[in-house]
Amino acid sequence: MKFKASASKGRIVFDPVALAIATRHFEGKRLRVVIEEEKPVRTTRANRRYFGVLIPLAGHYLDNHPTREGLPPLSKLKVHAVLVSAFLGDEATALGPIPMETHTLDTKAFFGFTEKVEQWLNTLGYHVPDGDEPVDMEGV
Repeated sequence: MKFKASASKGRIVFDPVALAIATRHFEGKRLRVVIEEEKPVRTTRANRRYFGVLIPLAGHYLDNHPTREGLPPLSKLKVHAVLVSAFLGDEATALGPIPMETHTLDTKAFFGFTEKVEQWLNTLGYHVPDGDEPVDMEGV
């Protein structure tokens, strides 16, 4: 469970009504509370643009590449995984590298990631429309 709060004069300030409603099913239980600074996350519009414009265009390219001949189309999730691997990279763990996660990126980092994807699509000859309206794949 996550809550937005602020710190003031050594105290954490919550919306008391929302906190009471959300925590009532924890009554009598021991809890662990983690406090982190809130960081800006990507906007809904940026998310719509990524999944409605960039992912379909990238999927079109990947699905029509000669290496995919005769294979079913990639899902949006798989196209996303390919883009993350190619343009965001991996992070190290004790058991080997794992893909980075875009949901952990702040606004600036997510913008940088999507700019790399857009530049790649442009070099392939795809016209990437402005805005966040889903792209019509019929005309591609």
